[in-house]
Amino acid sequence: STRSLKNSMLSSATAASKALLKKVGLEDTDNDGYVNWTSGPLSGQNLEINFTYGSHPAYALLADTMIGMMNEAGIKLIAQPTQGNAQEDIWDSCKWEAMLWRGDIPKLESPILPASPPF
Repeated sequence: STRSLKNSMLSSATAASKALLKKVGLEDTDNDGYVNWTSGPLSGQNLEINFTYGSHPAYALLADTMIGMMNEAGIKLIAQPTQGNAQEDIWDSCKWEAMLWRGDIPKLESPILPASPPF
């Protein structure tokens, strides 16, 4: 059935995600369902990412879906909903870790990577 195929595909993607996380040194060492940093100053702490999203009605649904998918892989996304223009202000400040942004708003640059390759 379609549902069975979908569940099988999601299960495979989750397993692959967990394997990749383990390969880079993130694994659930305390059995709470979230991967932990296994070295460095955050050793033993869960991988937690603040997830900022705007007040558009679809954002809460999309954010809940993303949070659920990341939870399955062992990554804890912490919901950070915004109101009004706050999301754009946060974007411009570069003080965000992960952000859900509508595709029809031209925000292609990243606070971490240059807008175009440096060559």
